[in-house]
Amino acid sequence: MPMADIDNRREIIGGLLFCLAQGFGGAAIAQSSLPDGGRWGAPTSQPVAIHQLLELPSNSTARYKVSYSYDFPSHSTVYIPGIGTVSPKGQLTYWSSETELEFLDRSGGTRIAAVPLSNPSKSMGGSVTRFPDESQFPPVSRQARLKRGILPSDRATMVLGHFFPLGYFPYEKSKVPHFLTTYQYVPLLQSKRTFAQIAVLLTYATEADSRDTLFLVRYQARERRSHTDWYDEYGTETADAVQSFLNGVLKSLETGDRP
Repeated sequence: MPMADIDNRREIIGGLLFCLAQGFGGAAIAQSSLPDGGRWGAPTSQPVAIHQLLELPSNSTARYKVSYSYDFPSHSTVYIPGIGTVSPKGQLTYWSSETELEFLDRSGGTRIAAVPLSNPSKSMGGSVTRFPDESQFPPVSRQARLKRGILPSDRATMVLGHFFPLGYFPYEKSKVPHFLTTYQYVPLLQSKRTFAQIAVLLTYATEADSRDTLFLVRYQARERRSHTDWYDEYGTETADAVQSFLNGVLKSLETGDRP
């Protein structure tokens, strides 16, 4: 069997195994209380509830895939390092290399909760999830504008969770949240023997005059034809499909609508 076809099957099987881990990972974890404001399982009187904590192979970019909900009713917003300022109640799923979840009342403010990431379930196998390095992204970005009054990190996590279901890796750089996604297959390719993927690096900044948020989306695309490896150079069909996919991402960042 050609190596490319083997790779295709591995990617499909790896994705299925990952989905199984995502759906049933919580069931594989014994229910136990967590110190400092967190519990496993359904939301309780504790402000943070971890629903899934999956430990990844040692050669993965991230250490864990974590899914949790949080509720701080006495706060108007909370600050999560790496994610940024978000609504006081929500649910997030992403990749992390941290050893704990930390919640502050504001950026640089007082810690209001900390939950250690301990007792994870083990990955069920499949392909290792890796992220492009930041240096791989071309400097040119596409932009989307978010009107003031909406928290940009709320919008960013919602949109990336929809368009990149395999997840994203949040981190801070110079006190600015960065969201790095895994590679996602691009739909709309007419050729059944051509495969395309895209990953994005999303950041944002607040404009001084309008106070609107400007999302900056850099992207890295690649193409693979049957029986070949992945290449950063790609043809017109892939380029059109990539731009169509990005148009959907940018529109969703601006409006909050999801296709």
